[in-house]
Amino acid sequence: MSTANCDDILGNGTASYDIDKHVLTLDNFRYEPEDFIQGVALGGGLENVTIVLKGDNFIKTGYFGISMTCNTTITGTGTLTIQSNSSAMVVNGVQLTIDGQPTIMLDGDAGLSGFSEWPGYVKFISSNVKIKGGFVNFAAVEFEGCSIKEPQGIELKDLNYVLNDEVYKGEITIAPGTSGIGGTHADRRVKDVIYHSLSGCVAAAPKNGIYLKTTTYSDGTKETVKVVM
Repeated sequence: MSTANCDDILGNGTASYDIDKHVLTLDNFRYEPEDFIQGVALGGGLENVTIVLKGDNFIKTGYFGISMTCNTTITGTGTLTIQSNSSAMVVNGVQLTIDGQPTIMLDGDAGLSGFSEWPGYVKFISSNVKIKGGFVNFAAVEFEGCSIKEPQGIELKDLNYVLNDEVYKGEITIAPGTSGIGGTHADRRVKDVIYHSLSGCVAAAPKNGIYLKTTTYSDGTKETVKVVM
C-alpha cells in the first residue's frame, strides 16, 4: 500500500485506507495469494489502526492472515474468515480490541497468537469470535459483555489457553453474554531479570555486594528491589 493506491488498494473497491484517520476498511475483501505471503500486515510506524469490516471478507494464505505490530481495533458489521497454514491472526506485543458486531472466524495452525518473546494483549467487547487451532502467547485477555462459551473449563496458563493442561487446538467460541468464562485473564510470569550496582551499572554476573534487581514480567510490568548477594 502507498499514498498512490490507499483509496483503492487492490483496484476492485474492496480495501481502502484513510491515512489521516488510520482506518482500514475491508468491504467484501477476498485475498488468496498463491505464494507464502501474508494477507494484511499492520505496522511499519502505524499507530492505533482501526479495521472496519463490511460485507463478507475472506483471507486464505499459507502464512499469517493478519499480523499486527501496532495497537489495532476491529469493528464494523461485516464478517471476517481467515484460513491459514500458519497463524490466522498475530498480535505481536501490542493490544488488539475486537469491538461489537463483526463475526470473526480464525482457523490456522494457531488461530489467534502472539509471540513467546512479545506476547499479545486482547480485549473482546460483546464479540462473536471463533478460534480454531490454538489461542496462544497472550499475557492478558479481557472480556466485556461477552465470554468463552465453549469449551468449558478452558483457562489461560503459561500464556496459552489450555484444557486439562494441554494447549487446546479445537474450536473456542466467544459470544455475547456473561454466562461463560469471562472477566480478565492474565498470565504473569518472569520474562527477564537485570541487576544494577548502586552506581547504576549493569552487573552481568553479580558478586558479593548490594544490587538493584529489576524483574520484567510477561504482562509488561516491572518490579525493582534491593538485594544483598
